Amino acid sequence: MNVKTASAAARLRLRLAAAVRERKMFAQSLAEANARFAEKVKELSLLRRIGDSISNNLDERAVCESLVNIITSEMTAENCSVMLLTEDGGHLMLRAAQGQTDSAPRFFDAADPKAPRIPIGNGVAGTVAKTGKPMLVQNTAEDRHFKKIPGRMKNISSLLCTPIAGEKGSVIGVLNLSHPDIGQFSRENERLLRLIVNHAALAFNNIRLFSRIHKFNEGLEQAVTERTKELRNSEGKYRALMQQGSEGIVIAGRDGVIRECNAAAGILTGQKPSAWAGRHLDAMMPDAAPTILKRLGGNTPPGRAPVAVEAVLRAGRGKRGAAVSIGANLIALVAGPVIHITMRDITQRTLLDEKLRNYSRNLEEEVRRRTRELKAAQNELIQAAKLAALGELASGVAHEINNPIAIIAGYAEDLKDRVLKGESPGMTTLMRTLDLISESAQRAHAITQEILDFSTPRATRIAVHNIQELLETSVAMVRPRLKNMGLSVTTRGNALAGKIRTDKNHVVQVMINLLNNAADASRENGIITITANIRGGLLAITVTDNGGGIPKELMGKIFDPFFTTKEPGKGTGLGLSISYRIVQKLGGRLTAASRPGKTAFTVQLPLEAETAAVEHKGAEAHD
Repeated sequence: MNVKTASAAARLRLRLAAAVRERKMFAQSLAEANARFAEKVKELSLLRRIGDSISNNLDERAVCESLVNIITSEMTAENCSVMLLTEDGGHLMLRAAQGQTDSAPRFFDAADPKAPRIPIGNGVAGTVAKTGKPMLVQNTAEDRHFKKIPGRMKNISSLLCTPIAGEKGSVIGVLNLSHPDIGQFSRENERLLRLIVNHAALAFNNIRLFSRIHKFNEGLEQAVTERTKELRNSEGKYRALMQQGSEGIVIAGRDGVIRECNAAAGILTGQKPSAWAGRHLDAMMPDAAPTILKRLGGNTPPGRAPVAVEAVLRAGRGKRGAAVSIGANLIALVAGPVIHITMRDITQRTLLDEKLRNYSRNLEEEVRRRTRELKAAQNELIQAAKLAALGELASGVAHEINNPIAIIAGYAEDLKDRVLKGESPGMTTLMRTLDLISESAQRAHAITQEILDFSTPRATRIAVHNIQELLETSVAMVRPRLKNMGLSVTTRGNALAGKIRTDKNHVVQVMINLLNNAADASRENGIITITANIRGGLLAITVTDNGGGIPKELMGKIFDPFFTTKEPGKGTGLGLSISYRIVQKLGGRLTAASRPGKTAFTVQLPLEAETAAVEHKGAEAHD
């Protein structure tokens, strides 16, 4: 054999060996493909078997038992169980289970108190139900989620648990596979179990949907039955009440045709009830029928607001019937809506109403007359209070008038003596003397004019006044009395330079009352303080004394008429009451605050008082 032949033979052997290896590799790949194909066929067969068994089954027990039976017979699992959520959603309950040694599945009814339960979130099954994610445990001894249930879980080393999905991503249960050996389940088993669970989820959701529909239908049928019974009972009661009722009742269609009426309606119209059947409402109640039919007739749905009118019925032969109060309503009966009309005789009430109107007119006139009398009495009371105040001021005012009169008399006497002696006073001396006499006369005139202005009754006169002048006028009226009592008055505040639109006479009267009360309450050589401030469009005048104060239990009575804390004969008890009314009449408020050693009365008045408003409030005060 030459070299070329040997070389060719070697190459041939190499190719032959490679072909043999390639053939073995193809054979191995074919065997693996055949195995995978057989596994897929087995998987599809299992899925088809499960689908055929449970897809159209609406019996929860049959579905549970079919699942565990087929899985334990077709897969490597030693045990299989189905757990479903309880109605409260707080636990998983074992519904069906089967092991390799069981001849048939074990089923647990939902109402069985002995059926094992696992709280959601507890153990492997509870965790899967809570998270909605499957769990593959290769060794239960090393898994923190695994919890053994005493007496029920024996020799479980590996575990596969998959959630059963409900509506809108919720979990309604779990499917468990277990084996006594470690590592008996793979991801391929997990994938297959997911496919099985999809069939199971569809079946369980169908069962629950069917159950809800069934319960709804049962409830609906029961509600319809009960409602029909209630309507029949109501109609029976209604007819009994209608015929026995004391009020007239008329039933008419929505076309206005009368169907029936009770005996009371016959009495109100003076005809037998049967005589009205088939006639139109216009024949019975011509004034009310158009309104009733407009609101409730035609295709108006029940539930419309009832109609309430008063009308006079038409009796037989065109005679005038009773005056009635009519209430019409649209009510639903089994046979369809009808207009239900009730009529109540108000003939006597109409007569009484007329009497009441006459009485009201007479009463209003009497009230106006009494109001006029009351206003007159109150005006007299205010005037009496003024005169009482003048009485208290009399001695001081007399002293004030005597001073200028004494000056006038003195200078007049001096001039008389000079004339009698034949002396001729110079022009300068004469003019100075006459000026002093004139000033003293004007001073006396001013004092008497203020007294006349204060004491003369007159209507309310609103005008603009200087606030300081108002206060000075008030103080001037009581200064002689205060001087005799050794009391002094201090006036201060941011309102002294301001103006107010009000009634001067009324304000001065109130101030005199308050100053007199302060004088009566003050200690010897005491000080009375008048504070006048403007706040928020209001003038606040506060009169404060340093007397003993008013007891707390009497504060609620100080503005009551005839209430006084003075000794008998020294007070009428009307000063504060009248002042309170006057301030109200001017649109303001009079308040008081007191503690031991200090009492303050505050008058609040609007800076801009309108005449009409004052007169209106004055009328309210007298009413």
